Amino acid sequence: MALYELAVFDPSDPVLDPMWRQGMFVIPFMTRLGITNSWGGWNISGGTVTNPGVACFGFGAFHVTGLYGPGIWVSDPYGLTGKVQAVNPAWGVDGFDPFVPGGIASHHIAAGTLGILAGLFHLSVRPPQRLYKGITYGQY
Repeated sequence: MALYELAVFDPSDPVLDPMWRQGMFVIPFMTRLGITNSWGGWNISGGTVTNPGVACFGFGAFHVTGLYGPGIWVSDPYGLTGKVQAVNPAWGVDGFDPFVPGGIASHHIAAGTLGILAGLFHLSVRPPQRLYKGITYGQY
């Protein structure tokens, strides 16, 4: 059924073929059929929270800054000249200026660090057992 839904999925029709139908009907139906395992597992905290933070931090700290990568395309304000070059992070107020390329590096480093910390928080802090029992989590 999931393969069928994937085959007939039409993103241009937001009313009759919404994407949320997959989660509202298909996944509970598959669970009732006995499909309770997935190739990726059902972990919602590890890979979906920590990995994007690591990728974001790595892109900003290594690729954009040129530490281990080419850098980014830097051009003049009119877009006439430009080249790929490494940029230094702009940690001050000037990092919010759209014409300062160092803001891209500092943003990715800061957002990646926050994502990594949020991932570690979600991996170490679990909801209490009474919450799982209250919402009947996983009891079909």
